[in-house]
Amino acid sequence: MGKYYRTHIQLRRDQYNQLRQLAHTLSQQRGTRVSVSQVIRELLDYALVEKTKWQQAQEALNDLIELGETIASRHPEQVNVETWLSNLREERTNELYNTVFDRC
Repeated sequence: MGKYYRTHIQLRRDQYNQLRQLAHTLSQQRGTRVSVSQVIRELLDYALVEKTKWQQAQEALNDLIELGETIASRHPEQVNVETWLSNLREERTNELYNTVFDRC
């Protein structure tokens, strides 16, 4: 186990109760005590991994948009790639948002 740093956060009563319930459920599933602090650390780990994935997705999408602009400039008679990519981006953004916030 790595070194931990103490921090202080203030939670609403309902947040704390939900974390406590989740810790209790995980303790039963794992057969070992899981603290509220451990639950918070695991949720943060998950959120930070998802943020990294989100950043990678944004970079890939920006590359696609740049590619789309190149294609559109070379073949102006074809379908509007920018509109297509914009629609695709909006759909994917909504999907990622729902995935990230529905799990927390």
